[in-house]
Amino acid sequence: MESMVDNHELKGKRIMITGAGGFIGKHLIKRLKSLGAEVFALGISDCDVSNYTDVSYAINKCEPEIIFHLAALLNKQVGFIRKSFDVNINGTFNILEVSRLDGN
Repeated sequence: MESMVDNHELKGKRIMITGAGGFIGKHLIKRLKSLGAEVFALGISDCDVSNYTDVSYAINKCEPEIIFHLAALLNKQVGFIRKSFDVNINGTFNILEVSRLDGN
């Protein structure tokens, strides 16, 4: 299968990945590093994407050129629905809003 990007396009790029501890995140980190990207991996203990302040701090600290937002909660338990919404919906909004406001 042919690569969708030229391998040289990502060399030296500052890339932030949310959900870095997940299956896809771990594999993406490995691939991006092999292409020479500067990867900033954020897991649950590093940044709560549902918290706007955490997201703003992480993005402003990393100053990424590219963000892969992979953080998500999949648990469907009744008591967990609110947290899933916060991470999956509000977390995505926070990533987009901070990026828009800060020009990242």
